[in-house]
Amino acid sequence: MKQRVLRRVIKIDEDKCDGCGLCAEACHEGAIVIEDGKAKLRNESYCDGLGDCIGECPKGAISFELREAEEYTKVTEESSHGKTSFPAGAQEAMLWIYVIMAIKECQKAWNRASPMTVLGF
Repeated sequence: MKQRVLRRVIKIDEDKCDGCGLCAEACHEGAIVIEDGKAKLRNESYCDGLGDCIGECPKGAISFELREAEEYTKVTEESSHGKTSFPAGAQEAMLWIYVIMAIKECQKAWNRASPMTVLGF
């Protein structure tokens, strides 16, 4: 059994999904399949957490969630629809980039907040 770790994984809202398949085409890891007219996460360990699929969804049915999931597993070329996978270590590097981006967003929000809001008034 694979180790479970806290990491970003996509979440698909089946109520919003229209099954267009754009997300599955955009996913370099082959983590998304279309079944019964809806996008489904084929295997959470295939999701690299980079989100190529999110920007392709015209219905806004895909988002990220930070949760305990199986460790990311780089899939073989045949299971990733013949597309190139990210090299080992890329996921960790991207995670740090996302952390830095989140910190910068928090700093911007802090700078925009009025002193009274920050103090709870």
